[in-house]
Amino acid sequence: VVAHNNFHGRTTTIISFSDDEAARRGFGPYTPGFRSVPFGDADALAQAIDANTVAVLLEPIQGEAGIIVPPDDYLPRVRA
Repeated sequence: VVAHNNFHGRTTTIISFSDDEAARRGFGPYTPGFRSVPFGDADALAQAIDANTVAVLLEPIQGEAGIIVPPDDYLPRVRA
């Protein structure tokens, strides 16, 4: 599970869960199976996690997306 507007690099698997079409251009085929939720929405993240979830990959602050800082309680809630 990842957050919308994420940026974690430009390798094929990493770019697979990006929702930035410009960043995805020129890469592929993409790895399937990623879920994306709104950044900063701990409730949406909790709903996206199920028995098949193997990882959650989040940025503490989204830099590439324009320096987006999540709500103060976001990371503590995600960690719990």
